[in-house]
Amino acid sequence: MRHVQRTNQKGFTIIELMIASVVFASILLLLTMGLLAVSRTYYKGVVTSRTQQVARSILEDVSESIRFNGGAVAPAIVPNGTSNGICAGGKRYSYQLNKQLDEAVASQRHVLVVDDFDTCSAGTTAQNMDSATPTGRELMSTRMRLSGFSVTQVGTGTDLWRVTVRVASGENDLLEDTNSDGVLDTCRQARNGSQFCAVSELSTVVQKRVR
Repeated sequence: MRHVQRTNQKGFTIIELMIASVVFASILLLLTMGLLAVSRTYYKGVVTSRTQQVARSILEDVSESIRFNGGAVAPAIVPNGTSNGICAGGKRYSYQLNKQLDEAVASQRHVLVVDDFDTCSAGTTAQNMDSATPTGRELMSTRMRLSGFSVTQVGTGTDLWRVTVRVASGENDLLEDTNSDGVLDTCRQARNGSQFCAVSELSTVVQKRVR
């Protein structure tokens, strides 16, 4: 008589394999979503920090010009095309709102330029920001735009001036105009790529100390 030796062979059934695959795929999906969330948070922080830094730099530049340089402070000077400007203690700030700085395009290489102008007054003409070669120093950074810029006197006949700067970073489809004034000044909510959008508005009051 022949004896057949049987071995106890065990393996995974198709159902067990399917359950394991679903669990593994779920874990991978959760890990991917977590990495994407961390990446968005990181880039949002970088863009926000850069935007705040540029706004702070502009605010400090204008404030120092008003505080320590002699010369008139004129909240508005003569426009030049679509460009406007202000005078602050012997310096002329020429700017164009809602214009994104793009060094690759000749007409978009300048948004906010400051130059020394000892006789700057309300009758001075701003530089044309559509020109590829305005004189002075550009204060904005690439892919950013000036969505608000003002210098106003606090009270009548005082030496106090309020300086307000708003800088927006991001492409047109990431920003919206909330004031219906034609200026993109707020990041759209729940929009793909929103981590690359940031708006920083800073304001301070400066006392003019040198006449």
